[in-house]
Amino acid sequence: MHFFVFLPFLASLVLVLLADHRDPQHINHEIDDSEFCTYDGRIGHCEAILDCKREIPKKELFQRRHACSHVAYRETICCEMTGSIDYPGRIVGGDDTAPWEYPWMAALLTKSSNKRPFCGGSLISPVHVLTAAHCAKHILPDPTSFRVRIGEHNFDSELETDYRNFRVQNVSIHPNYTSSYTIKDDLAILELNASCMDKPRTVCLPEVPNDFRNHEAVVIGWGVTEAGKNQPPILQEVTVEVYPQVKCEEAYENFKITDSHLCAGIQENGGKDSCQGDSGGPLHVKLKGRWVQVGIVSFGIGCAEALHPGVYTNVSSYLSWIADVLDPYTLNDELCGESLEQDPKMFEDCPNGAVSSRSLIQALLPSLTIPILLFSISSSFLPSLAT
Repeated sequence: MHFFVFLPFLASLVLVLLADHRDPQHINHEIDDSEFCTYDGRIGHCEAILDCKREIPKKELFQRRHACSHVAYRETICCEMTGSIDYPGRIVGGDDTAPWEYPWMAALLTKSSNKRPFCGGSLISPVHVLTAAHCAKHILPDPTSFRVRIGEHNFDSELETDYRNFRVQNVSIHPNYTSSYTIKDDLAILELNASCMDKPRTVCLPEVPNDFRNHEAVVIGWGVTEAGKNQPPILQEVTVEVYPQVKCEEAYENFKITDSHLCAGIQENGGKDSCQGDSGGPLHVKLKGRWVQVGIVSFGIGCAEALHPGVYTNVSSYLSWIADVLDPYTLNDELCGESLEQDPKMFEDCPNGAVSSRSLIQALLPSLTIPILLFSISSSFLPSLAT
């Protein structure tokens, strides 16, 4: 008899434990009215065929059109979500990062698909995320359809790190951004809807315009690591070299490379690079023990090619514009650019509406302890009930 009393409780408990709490905003996944798509395991955006950044082979057209069949009001195909001129890419030749090694890393997500980001970004103030304009242009028409996740490390692990999903309150794209022929001024700033983080862990930006060419740098992201494969769940990092400007211009002699661009890769043999899925993410150098973001993943020809390094937006060229958008917030607080070995507990003051699975499970455990104990006691009577 005691067993049957606890059956309703057990059913509720099973539902709670099996539920997918990766979406704390309780988003309806059955409705996808966005123009995002997936082709060959890669995130894309539905565009007119002439607006894709590369020539699409005829054999791919049918499947790419089918991937955009939910866009009924115009004819589109699925183009890779990247700034790449020629081909989508990935973090190539990299390694898994450690939890909280880069606590400022931001994942840009659609409401309808929050399992992997379509772009990256970096937290530069308590409410501002720096990213690429070619990522933000898809957010601008309807910011309510997107989320920015701070604190994520492994998308497949519920308990590893605590994170929060934030809504986008405002989108500021650089006024001179263009993607015709050569991508330039490819940066944007997303303003989050809440400043609830206690001691937010931001990345440092250069104090003054500087030349970081010939420096060793690290780029991070969740971009696919091999062509045709899915994006990795764990944040990746790869060490690259920032090219001298002359070599950057030579690598892209048919494009208008200016001082507002940086090139980075491995000059001799290639093999290490960033690209699709990594767009908008940070390229850092380490100065005086702190990580300073010097570039934003923008575009490239191929990925990890010796003759074609990745091209990044040169952050040093835009410090005054960034400062104007952030006002009254300022750059480079005392904690910026520090890699951590443990949870900085940034989200303790954030509303429960953005609570992660880890926090939810931790909150439920005390309330579940007594019912589970009572069930265990009642279960001991089952043999006698059977007789």
